[in-house]
Amino acid sequence: MPVATPLHLLDGRPWRDSDWVDPLSLLGCYTSFVVDGAGEVVDLPGHLERLRRDSARLLGREVDVELVRRLAADHVALVGAPVRLRVALLAQTPPLQPQDVRALHVATSSRPVPPESARAWSVQTVQHVRTLPAVKAVDPFVQLHLKREARLAGHDDALLCRGEALLEGTTWGLVALTATAAVAPHADVLPSSGVTRVLRAAGLPVERRPLRRDELAQVRLLVASNAVAVATAVARVDEQDISVDLDLLAVVRHRNREERGVRLTG
Repeated sequence: MPVATPLHLLDGRPWRDSDWVDPLSLLGCYTSFVVDGAGEVVDLPGHLERLRRDSARLLGREVDVELVRRLAADHVALVGAPVRLRVALLAQTPPLQPQDVRALHVATSSRPVPPESARAWSVQTVQHVRTLPAVKAVDPFVQLHLKREARLAGHDDALLCRGEALLEGTTWGLVALTATAAVAPHADVLPSSGVTRVLRAAGLPVERRPLRRDELAQVRLLVASNAVAVATAVARVDEQDISVDLDLLAVVRHRNREERGVRLTG
């Protein structure tokens, strides 16, 4: 598999050619996905709709998704595929005046596609519900802080909770596969295309609700999922070991690899 070239562009040009980006006025939203070797993206319409919806809610303007698609395709043409692509909408505002959006800009950045994790994760729970959890905002402070704290404590990542309800990770959604159902939180979490793909692949009746901590003992497979790393097994939550059904994990991963996408070039 060729390694795509890391590249960061703003409106299709190198970031260094822009003089407006101010760290105190960087407001925006984003989505990330994998462009496969055929130039296809699984759930591409959903990623574009997320940008349209989130820009309207967070920035007060609906982005032109066809412009976004063209800039994303141009980026991939420069770096090659398969590639991990991040597409962000950034609002140009005066410093500390987020209500005054002068223009929207499209930032694209690429990285190599990470391999599937060969080992299961350990996660540390933390009581936290994100502000505007339905919006995928570019501000990474809380997620990075919680991830850092979890890793310093010997875990792979943090799992956000509300009381005994397990909600989502710092940059991933949560799915629990039991003998009879696929359970995925719906309220107070970011809508996740990765979670949707796991639910499709599992082939089980879907329950959209928080997973309770006392249900962990009945779980066959607990999955951390996003659009880039669709199925990473979780084997430990705090001090509790979780069953990992390796055969079921293999099935979910295989079905996701077989899923066809939509060509980025239209």
